[in-house]
Amino acid sequence: MDPTGGILVNEINVDIFCDEVKEISQKSIEGDTHKWIYIGLLIVPLNKKLELFNSLMIKRCGNIVPNNWDSCKAECKYHFKNGTEVHYQNLRSKDVYFIAKKWVNFFLEDNNLTYYYMLGIETTKINNAIFGDVSGEERFNRIYNRYFRMAIKKSLKSFFSNYDKIVIRNIYHDKANIESDSIFKWHICYKLPISD
Repeated sequence: MDPTGGILVNEINVDIFCDEVKEISQKSIEGDTHKWIYIGLLIVPLNKKLELFNSLMIKRCGNIVPNNWDSCKAECKYHFKNGTEVHYQNLRSKDVYFIAKKWVNFFLEDNNLTYYYMLGIETTKINNAIFGDVSGEERFNRIYNRYFRMAIKKSLKSFFSNYDKIVIRNIYHDKANIESDSIFKWHICYKLPISD
């Protein structure tokens, strides 16, 4: 029951997995340099979490008839090579690339278990004055917090607009420098419920 009046609410509970690409420079075709920050979110409804996990574990297996990697008895040549973090900047080997490619294809083809959102922010076009008189890491943290909140809000409203109530159970963020930011750990939990 909903405490606001005893009415059953159409509710979904989710976990959110996040990662970012810190400000990187990219050259345009014209030769201009533009700076970008990227935020990636994977939103997992709790009622689909185990099914998604099992599907991803099967994608880790390199056998012709894939098994769940975690309980695989007929270990393929990729089995011990893919128990590592896969990062776009350092694929290390064709074996890690093979696994990353399988996961990306899964996310692109699946329309039942995966809800992902990616946001790119061109920081060279941002009016820095709205983030205060700061630079460097503090500037990045302020920009990131604002757009991180926006990315979560936009993706939840887009994917789950047919629900009356969306409950974020956990937000998991990849290890990053943002962890040391004094407001990152509480900012989104404080701001999202107030703004919506």
